[in-house]
Amino acid sequence: MRVFLRKIKTGWYYSSDERWVKDPAKAYSFQSIREAARMARQQPLLDVEIVVAYFPPLSEITLPILPEPNVPPKHDQPEA
Repeated sequence: MRVFLRKIKTGWYYSSDERWVKDPAKAYSFQSIREAARMARQQPLLDVEIVVAYFPPLSEITLPILPEPNVPPKHDQPEA
């Protein structure tokens, strides 16, 4: 499994230092979906999606980049 960031409009993949490549074999592969999302939010990289690719056979899942959730600490949540 490989995890990439891909520009939605162009289909190009994040390589490094805000450089983009067309070939996914030359793209930066993140260690996790969480790491890819964190990078996209920190840069910030606009108009990108997370791609999780599986080999073989070639298949992929695309995920949107959502804002970081604002979850209050457990002690602030009311008990049910």
